[in-house]
Amino acid sequence: MKKSIIVIGILTLLIVTALSGCVNNRISVVEKPYFVVTSKVLRTGYKGIDYVVWIDTIIYNSGDAGSQIVSCQVNQDDNEYMQSKRIYLDSRRSVSLTFEFSEYSWWSSDGGSYRVWVELVDAW
Repeated sequence: MKKSIIVIGILTLLIVTALSGCVNNRISVVEKPYFVVTSKVLRTGYKGIDYVVWIDTIIYNSGDAGSQIVSCQVNQDDNEYMQSKRIYLDSRRSVSLTFEFSEYSWWSSDGGSYRVWVELVDAW
């Protein structure tokens, strides 16, 4: 009788231990979007009589779906011009954006510079 109780106890313990591995004990992790600037190109031209600089960029989301802020800054002489756009992207998707700067001067001897970057929107 004692042997059968011990055997049943051991079998019960083994079954409970085996079944506990079937339960998802994973800690829930909130994933975030991860936007990457994959392309950026500066082009110039005229809009009416105004000289304009356009920055064309492609943004790719390699993370989960979500929103982030894409910013573009153009520098010329001692001037900085900046624009930002908040965009939403599904996971594994990309989008083309164009930033337009009419403040850029055709007359300046400074060719200028530009940059494009992404900032995570604080959703907490």
